[in-house]
Amino acid sequence: MIHEFAIENVLSFKDEQVISFEASSDKTYEEYHVVKKGNLRLLKLLLLYGANGSGKTNILLALEMLKDVILDKKNDKNEPVAVVPFLLDKTSRNKPSTFYLSFFIEQTRFIYSLVTDTERIL
Repeated sequence: MIHEFAIENVLSFKDEQVISFEASSDKTYEEYHVVKKGNLRLLKLLLLYGANGSGKTNILLALEMLKDVILDKKNDKNEPVAVVPFLLDKTSRNKPSTFYLSFFIEQTRFIYSLVTDTERIL
């Protein structure tokens, strides 16, 4: 179960963006929508909504990029990393991209953090 997902300098996101599955203090329908992990209350689902072109798909693509970097075995260490930085200014395209994923398996919390550019994992 995902706790938080954060990205910086990825696709259309120059600054850090965080998606948190922590539930608010509202207890309405808690038995249907909330799972307790230790002292955290996490939502079972998340809805992304917004105007066209606001980055909804890019959030999902960033999560897929992270998955691909984790699961894709490289045969050649010089093979480029499949990450696309923010390209709409001259400085960001040369800076590393950052991914952060906090998740639970059973009651154990795992944190996966990745800093990479298009050439290598830093």
